[in-house]
Amino acid sequence: MQLARQRLCALPPAAILSRMAQITPPPKAASTAVSGSAVQPERPRGVGLSTLALSGLLALGLLQSLILLWGGTLVGAWSGALSDVLGQPGANSGFSHPGLALLQICLGRGIAAVCLWHYWRGRNWARILVLLWSFVAVAEALSFLAGHNLDPALLMARPLSFFQAVLASVLLYWLNTPAVRVWYRKTSASAGDLIADRLRGRLCTAVEFQGNLWRLRFEHDAKLILRCPWRIVLDDNLAFVASSEAGRAPAPGYEAGAATGAAYSSAAPQDELPPEAVPAPLHSPSEARRLLENLRVTAVRVAPRSSDLVLSFEMGIELQTWSAEVSSGPLWSYSDPGLTVIAEEAGVKAQIADATTQSSE
Repeated sequence: MQLARQRLCALPPAAILSRMAQITPPPKAASTAVSGSAVQPERPRGVGLSTLALSGLLALGLLQSLILLWGGTLVGAWSGALSDVLGQPGANSGFSHPGLALLQICLGRGIAAVCLWHYWRGRNWARILVLLWSFVAVAEALSFLAGHNLDPALLMARPLSFFQAVLASVLLYWLNTPAVRVWYRKTSASAGDLIADRLRGRLCTAVEFQGNLWRLRFEHDAKLILRCPWRIVLDDNLAFVASSEAGRAPAPGYEAGAATGAAYSSAAPQDELPPEAVPAPLHSPSEARRLLENLRVTAVRVAPRSSDLVLSFEMGIELQTWSAEVSSGPLWSYSDPGLTVIAEEAGVKAQIADATTQSSE
């Protein structure tokens, strides 16, 4: 050991740095793979921005309260002008007991600051308090508009009040989105939640069939590949059936010929069936395109044990998959620039780009 240390000290600095670089561990990958049907979510990006915006409102409110408290002749005139801009009562509504008022101001702003800190840390009770504040702020803005002939220009003339109303409206929606609720509740996001957060509202742009797989393309480079059997249900009626065997295997609960009212065996060749019993449109890729293309996804569900996927579309259309043994590859897979989900018989695996969290299962 002593000899090795002497040899290392005898080396020039450049050689020492070169050897250190050789034993430096490789950097972490840009994406994190997690196993299981649930993934611990990362902090939403909007948490920091909303915390900064709320902190700014808190600081301006504290400044205004102090000006109103200590307002004299000159300062009172300044606070009155500032109050007109902020949309709050003027300096004439002073405090009869300055010491008690100062204590109330410091106590109230201190509690609000503590709530904001826990809001940024991800406490769900703090999220609920921010939601309550947002509801009150929006109600006050609507009350102001109702008392001024619904003229938004009067509200916009008070920049801080207008900004507060807009921020509260955004928070009322954003704090109730699935990804934000999951992070604040510190629960694991299921594969269905992850896919729904990205796929809900996106348009199905193409349905392709090649070899033994189906490929559904959506807006923003989202893609769903199906190798397992699947079907399309329209208003609780079977409208399309596909499978890994070139889209020909019947779905569970499907009786051959039911679409046309004729009974026949699904194992019989089509050229031996009467024309009215051949369900060609039910299995045709063009029928799948007609049913799914140019429709938006409204809901996503993934069965936790069987990995069955259900996509709900507009017009009461639902795509349903079910587990079956496939020749090669996963049952189905979803991918977009930020997420990859692969469903196999053993479960679901998710890979989130730029994530640093681990699975809870």
